[in-house]
Amino acid sequence: MGDYAFGEEDDELEHVVVRLLRERSETLAVAESATGGLLAHRMTAVRGHEACFRGTLVIPRGEGAGELLGVSALGARSAAEVRGIAESCLIRFHSDWGARHR
Repeated sequence: MGDYAFGEEDDELEHVVVRLLRERSETLAVAESATGGLLAHRMTAVRGHEACFRGTLVIPRGEGAGELLGVSALGARSAAEVRGIAESCLIRFHSDWGARHR
């Protein structure tokens, strides 16, 4: 089960992510589209998230992404465009890790 399990008992994925980021003294920022900020909500519900979760840009259905992230929208993207969005999060939030969640 080691390849398929990420925590124990009541651990949710966000608990494991916060714990690992804190252990490594690393930070995370994300861009969310069409989620209503669900990822940010789950991350900020974890005790200690302040030490590692830098923030989220929540953009409904990709609107306004160009201004915030330097891309035209957050719809379907190539791998290079997704990397660009993640890099924008790194720069904007001064974070170690950046991601796009949809």
